[in-house]
Amino acid sequence: MKEKLKDLLDLNNSFYTFCKKIGWVFLMNLLFIITSIPVITIGASATAMYTVFNKMIDEREFSFFGDYFRAFRDNFLISTAVWLPELLITAALFLNTLYVFNSMSGAFGIIMRIGTVLLLIVNALIANILFPLIAKFDITLKELIPTALQMLTEHPGLAAESILFTGVIFGGCLGIILSGWFLGLFILFPLISFGLHAFMQSYLYKKLFRYYMEEEEEDPDYVLGYSQEELDTFSEKHFDE
Repeated sequence: MKEKLKDLLDLNNSFYTFCKKIGWVFLMNLLFIITSIPVITIGASATAMYTVFNKMIDEREFSFFGDYFRAFRDNFLISTAVWLPELLITAALFLNTLYVFNSMSGAFGIIMRIGTVLLLIVNALIANILFPLIAKFDITLKELIPTALQMLTEHPGLAAESILFTGVIFGGCLGIILSGWFLGLFILFPLISFGLHAFMQSYLYKKLFRYYMEEEEEDPDYVLGYSQEELDTFSEKHFDE
């Protein structure tokens, strides 16, 4: 009995760990929404959110607000340069979807609907991976899209999982909003959906990115996640004085 009580009160047990992660997801969602209010900052907010979740999932030490706003600041330009075109593309696809599904019929309408759905899927796949890529790798704007396409085409199973997560989370949110009678969930779901989506995607992309980090980890000049240059700088600072 004492052992069970001890396990229950242990703040490192699985139940407390799960509750703590849910709390972080909830707080991260709120922070993401607040920093995304200007709309133009959504890209930087997404990158910052993935940066913190990456550290959380890797069980590295992190400063919730410190790491978030540092990543927001450091990646603002590239994230915004990605977000604004993506916003325009998504808006155009949304308007096109409304037109195709409401105004076209017959065989041509069926073909256009299939084509529209495929475009939506491709756009969602690319949009899903762009900000996690920026958060994980030191990558240029020129390299971003080709790298994303390479990863998605080389690992279609993980790409399908990404779309599935997105569909379940935001499809569920939309269903709750449209149903109108689950008022409690209607209020709760938007307060956690963005953070939950990013958290789940972070686990997924950890598996994907691992394939492209093996060479880096096997490099003899790469120790415990630090490059040789970083190790030399640390050594000079702390031991050569």
